[in-house]
Amino acid sequence: MEKLNCPFRLGIKKVRLYGGPYRDRPKDMFGINMAAELEHLPSDIMVPTRDFSVPNPQALLTGLREGLLSLATGHEVYVGCMGGIGRTGLYMAAMAKVLGHKDPVAYVRKHYKAHAVETEEQQEFIDELDVSSLRLLAIQAKVFRSLLFWM
Repeated sequence: MEKLNCPFRLGIKKVRLYGGPYRDRPKDMFGINMAAELEHLPSDIMVPTRDFSVPNPQALLTGLREGLLSLATGHEVYVGCMGGIGRTGLYMAAMAKVLGHKDPVAYVRKHYKAHAVETEEQQEFIDELDVSSLRLLAIQAKVFRSLLFWM
């Protein structure tokens, strides 16, 4: 069975951000844990978020930065929460916004799960999230990933 993922383009290379319940994270993948109630599980990045809620914006921006750097350097990245839908979808939608998608929630719902980003509060959070501090990093990640493709 194929792992659920959301495809993104970094330069000329397609990358996939994998997702689902955080407990199912493959051990060999860079792990971004969005579930406050699972903070005891090992993770590379923790963005503690209560179920059906939104994270601290600065914590999410840090998590996005680290996830983007991991994708750019060729690592497989897995993001998860308790069920792999709401908070996981929120992270994926935020990444889509960083990478320039005009309607990031619709993009994630089309490519990952139809019910990703479960609440109106989460939708508004994505709409209002200022990702301008990550725009230059996103451009650099696209260039770096393209260079890796040719090496």
